Amino acid sequence: MVDLKAPITQLKGVGKTRASSLEAMGIRTLEDLLYYRPLRYEDRRGLPAIHQLVAGQWATICGEIQSARSRFFRGKRMSQFECEVADKSGSILCRWWNMPFLKQHYLPGKRFFAYGQLKDGSPLRMDHPEIEWVEEDESKEPVHTSRVVPVYRCQKGVGQRWLRSLMHQFLQDHGSLVADPYPQACMEGFLPQSDAVEKLHFPKEPDESHAARERLALNEALKLQQEVRQRRKAFAESVSSLPTSPGSPLAETFIQSLAFDLTTDQRDVLVDIESDLRQKHPMRRLLQGDVGTGKTLVSVIAALQVIACGHSVILMVPTTLLAQQHYQTISKQLSDLNIPVILRTSASHGEPSQASNLPSFTVGTHALLHVKQPTKSVGLIMIDEQHKFGVAQRQQILKNQEQAHLLIMTATPIPRTMGLALYADLDVSTMRQTPKGRGRIRTYLREEKDRHKIEDFLETTLKEGRQVFIIFPRIEATESTPKSLMEEQEALTRRYRAFGVGLMHGKMREEEIRAVMNQLKNGEIGLLLSTSMIEVGVDIPNATVMIVENASHFGMAQLHQMRGRIGRGPHDAHCIFMGDSADEVNWQRLRKVEQSLDGFEIAEEDFRLRGPGDWQGQDQSGTQHWRFLQLPEDESLLIQAKEWTGTWAEPAKLPQAAP
Repeated sequence: MVDLKAPITQLKGVGKTRASSLEAMGIRTLEDLLYYRPLRYEDRRGLPAIHQLVAGQWATICGEIQSARSRFFRGKRMSQFECEVADKSGSILCRWWNMPFLKQHYLPGKRFFAYGQLKDGSPLRMDHPEIEWVEEDESKEPVHTSRVVPVYRCQKGVGQRWLRSLMHQFLQDHGSLVADPYPQACMEGFLPQSDAVEKLHFPKEPDESHAARERLALNEALKLQQEVRQRRKAFAESVSSLPTSPGSPLAETFIQSLAFDLTTDQRDVLVDIESDLRQKHPMRRLLQGDVGTGKTLVSVIAALQVIACGHSVILMVPTTLLAQQHYQTISKQLSDLNIPVILRTSASHGEPSQASNLPSFTVGTHALLHVKQPTKSVGLIMIDEQHKFGVAQRQQILKNQEQAHLLIMTATPIPRTMGLALYADLDVSTMRQTPKGRGRIRTYLREEKDRHKIEDFLETTLKEGRQVFIIFPRIEATESTPKSLMEEQEALTRRYRAFGVGLMHGKMREEEIRAVMNQLKNGEIGLLLSTSMIEVGVDIPNATVMIVENASHFGMAQLHQMRGRIGRGPHDAHCIFMGDSADEVNWQRLRKVEQSLDGFEIAEEDFRLRGPGDWQGQDQSGTQHWRFLQLPEDESLLIQAKEWTGTWAEPAKLPQAAP
């Protein structure tokens, strides 16, 4: 078998200079070359008779050189070499500029394939065609013409023709020796590995490249799932959790004290968590819940299960605003239980007190990562709005707390495909039900021509004593977002001054934001002008109207998240997206959010439209960068890979994963 880990310089014709250029393309080893995916393919098959050709057509012809000559243009310092090529039906001219050396190679009587675009003339002309000489040995197939030809992403120092020739020769010499990482008996319905590699680069038919990519994508899906199983098995065998015995009266007493019943989803998730807490290894669970489904309450009950066993709990959130919101809510909920609740943000001064030996509940931001005196005996770490944190930050908080249970929470439903790909090593719980007693949210898509009606509706709402949010995509105006917070502030403040107008955006200091939040809760602010930072940490039950300016500048999932900031009380709520029907693509995108209140459905559609690169508007470090696996198109491959690896042998005995 060929050693695919060998450096690319082992191949004939690849010296230090070429190797440096290839390395810049990500090709360092034979394996990198083998799996360097073509950018596209050109179908250069078919050999039409020359008399059938027409100007503008791209074609491959095969003919014999009838004559050749060079011409020089002294004034322009240019030269032209041309040769007449004929088959039995007619002839064309092939022309090259500033390449006089060709004359010694293009001799009458020699035959070649030529691929290029035909230009008008008598006879027709083909400028700078790609040439391939007809071999005397007819068993040798063409590489650059008269076939489906791969086109690669190249750069300076690596020509398309040279790379294609290198790839073809490598496959001729070693392609059949490429080991299949999985038994072919397991790959029913998919190409063998060696065939997949061959057809990836040099398919006989265009469709063969699709089958090749699918097989190689399956390899990556299997590798992912195999690694997940190995990690989970190793984790379960090597890490023991702190002793926890869920089912204590503390949590049950708290549940009984609530003025409402838990939803079925909340109870089901608590059963999942209790089951995890009974295991010998720490919980690693993802809780995804739609907006307003009551994840925070579930996290508090889970925390009480751990605190009752004598261990402290940490809740890490992405913003100070959200930390303060949770701190106030949790402090109130636990006020009668003698449990210390600590707030830890960048605005906190000094270290949190450890004077009490009682297990505590700490709420904080990323500032928790820099505490000099870590919380003692942490039994549970919870991370809210997990997608706002980088992978490194999540790992850092667990660095010295490996025995702690981990509950990751998100109000942004994760598309199924991303869940299979990025969160496969976590158990997943889902919440869709919202608590009873909340008002209904209605959504409307409107244009600038509706502005007067909207302003009247806004004023009526304020007069009724309700509160209103107006959301802007930018603090300052740009060409693409003329409606900005600062541009509109003066006019809106002047018109609605009597109801109290407040501002909230990312350039404000923490104490300013805290003051605005207090004014909102006290009812001193009736109209809040804000950026998307309202997306998390704002819980004002009296807020019943939201207007989103330039709504097309937000993602679908983000719009749904912001919409969840209203309708949190008993009153019906109204969300208005301002758009432009002339922008048909974005109008239809907004229409989908208008017509659905299902965050999971919206997340799937948002992911389908935006793709993984722009999902949630950021690239999470730690995500996979695959050569062949494409999301969300390959969801079925991920599902199949998960099923197969689940029925194969123990992880340690599985075949080595494909590159």
